[in-house]
Amino acid sequence: MRRYELMLVVRPDVPDDRSQAVIDRVTRQITADGGQIIKVAPWGRRRLAYPIDRFREGSYHIILFMAPPTGLVELEHSLLITEEVLRHLVTRDERPLKAT
Repeated sequence: MRRYELMLVVRPDVPDDRSQAVIDRVTRQITADGGQIIKVAPWGRRRLAYPIDRFREGSYHIILFMAPPTGLVELEHSLLITEEVLRHLVTRDERPLKAT
């Protein structure tokens, strides 16, 4: 399994409970595909670099996870059709693991 970082930008007009439901749905999908969640970090509302769908702000969330590469296609497809998500980006995390 590889480590990945997922950044989600959720629409600012989405209530907090629905935003948390989107995060929960994404984490459940990752674990259902054989992945493991390392960390979920909400960054809060921030100004966007440019307007997206007439929105000037977005609610940012970062999810660090480990997953097999085969599950990413379905994850990205589900994020593309989720109305609450303005943008998303999945990158492979190349940083070395911390020794514990």
